Amino acid sequence: MPLLDVCLPDLGFDYTIVESRRKTAAIHVMPQGVEIRIPLGVDHSWAHDFIADKQNWVKKKLNQQQGHIQRVPSLELGTQVLFLGAWRTLKYQQSPRGVLQVEAQEIIFLFAKPPTQPQILATLQAYFKWQAKELLVSKTFGIAQQIHQQDRLQKVMFRRTKSKWGHCTSSGNIQYNWLIMGAPMAVIDYLICHEVCHLQELNHSKKFWALVESVCPDYKVQRQWLKDYAMELSWC
Repeated sequence: MPLLDVCLPDLGFDYTIVESRRKTAAIHVMPQGVEIRIPLGVDHSWAHDFIADKQNWVKKKLNQQQGHIQRVPSLELGTQVLFLGAWRTLKYQQSPRGVLQVEAQEIIFLFAKPPTQPQILATLQAYFKWQAKELLVSKTFGIAQQIHQQDRLQKVMFRRTKSKWGHCTSSGNIQYNWLIMGAPMAVIDYLICHEVCHLQELNHSKKFWALVESVCPDYKVQRQWLKDYAMELSWC
């Protein structure tokens, strides 16, 4: 896969052109840098013009990421994280049980000793992954059956990704970012609906959005919440 590093001073940021076996161009703004992904054989001068045309959007995303670094606190006792749409304070209570207890406004570490930052991170990651598997797998198969796509759905997987909350492949595999467990249930339902509908419409056409709306009538509200709180959800 050929790569070309580019720096245009008038844009104010570096970016990398990546050629791949895709049909359309896309810009990805990630912590490690900006990438513009184009189909094989597309002239790189077109890619320069494309990203120059989108430079305001790219700068906005870069500023949001910088704000994310400043807004998301290090995970330690006393800070807050979102779980199922509610801010919950991380607290410690001495106990030999070695488990988490999730309350309406608190996540309590029932440990023999106060947890260190690495322990807090590892424990929360494990809990979010477990909860995601417990909740999203059955819901995914349920919505697939609702729109008569249960035979297309092959596998439901979970991974911490940098730029996507979900992904559906042409082979029928659906992958979720387990950090979605920080969102309200209605937002999680929208994400599941979105990915399952790709089993029938592997695009973002009018037919796709009509199908999404038939299952999740208020999807625009939930989609906007996910955009607005994407930074707050990404605590690791």
